[in-house]
Amino acid sequence: MKELRFADHSALDSLSGVFDGDWEETVGDITVRAAVRVRLQEGRITEITFTDSSHIHPTAARIIPQRIIESQRLPVESITGASVSSWTIMTAVAVALGIDLRSLEEK
Repeated sequence: MKELRFADHSALDSLSGVFDGDWEETVGDITVRAAVRVRLQEGRITEITFTDSSHIHPTAARIIPQRIIESQRLPVESITGASVSSWTIMTAVAVALGIDLRSLEEK
């Protein structure tokens, strides 16, 4: 999968504000849901907070937002043993920013 650096994404390069997004993924009998609030300042993510994190692995909830903020890109390395939670968080952030992660798939 290719990566998307926020600074290179023309729709985000100078955008500021607070954006909400959510994503839900069901694996077996468990539904993992992440609803996030993403704060952008001049095209840079400065904060990611959860408004809902049902069944999100606590390590993924702590580390994935930090990795996104530090690297300013999607995707980031997922947490071993918490890949569904990791991808659910990343997808919720992408939804908040209006990014279709399918556009990053290698063709």
